[in-house]
Amino acid sequence: MTPQERNDFSAECNRRRDEGLVLIGKTFSIKESIKEAGGIWDGGKKAWLMPDRQTLTHFEVQLGLPVSYDLRAPTNHETVEAIVAAPTVEDAADRAMAKALEEAEMVIEARETELADIRFRLEALATVLSACTKEQSFGLCRKVATALTKMAYADKE
Repeated sequence: MTPQERNDFSAECNRRRDEGLVLIGKTFSIKESIKEAGGIWDGGKKAWLMPDRQTLTHFEVQLGLPVSYDLRAPTNHETVEAIVAAPTVEDAADRAMAKALEEAEMVIEARETELADIRFRLEALATVLSACTKEQSFGLCRKVATALTKMAYADKE
């Protein structure tokens, strides 16, 4: 690297730091993607210096980090619309809430399936018991209850 290239590189790193285009977090698993997007590793700060706000925001969202706010004035290379359109902390919070709701719905669906199975077994028991006499019902009831209990425990294993 020539002295001029070294100066240009240093100036670019300083620009990125000054503009707050710094990505910090557990990035090792996606470091190649960050490099391909133009990220520069700052070993002293243990952080990536990103080329622009949009790229920084993309990786913050991908890593599930709070998205940094861009409070500076737009440069001549970007518009106010581009800065405003960037994902925000609220967007990340909405995605996290949607994921939590989706997981809760999956748990509820699994429980509803279990309840439907229990209802089916109880209806089968009621059908069998209704066909029996009173004397037969007590003994049969104990046998069926034992069998249902064993089935319930077998399902949980």
